[in-house]
Amino acid sequence: MPILKAYKARQLIANKRWMAPGYPGPDHGLCYVGKTMTGVGDAKKVIGEMCNAV
Repeated sequence: MPILKAYKARQLIANKRWMAPGYPGPDHGLCYVGKTMTGVGDAKKVIGEMCNAV
């Protein structure tokens, strides 16, 4: 997996299957940064719906 410099992005999109904490326990802080949009559900379906809405 490549290392992304997400802090440099103007806008972020994070997709989660559910809002429960991840496998290691605590949630990833990236999902709560002000410039992050979080989609919940199947990634292919959620991102497809976002693209169709635009």
